[in-house]
Amino acid sequence: MDWLKESLLELSYGKCAYCECDLKEEAKYMEVEHFEDKANNPNKVL
Repeated sequence: MDWLKESLLELSYGKCAYCECDLKEEAKYMEVEHFEDKANNPNKVL
């Protein structure tokens, strides 16, 4: 899923959507948050 991670980083200018910290720093990691219940929407889980 590297293509998805790269697309999301590009859309957010490489920053966290919540705190705007730089996600390209070595100590940071990128995690995609879910907005719908994953148990009831399995077709939307990556």
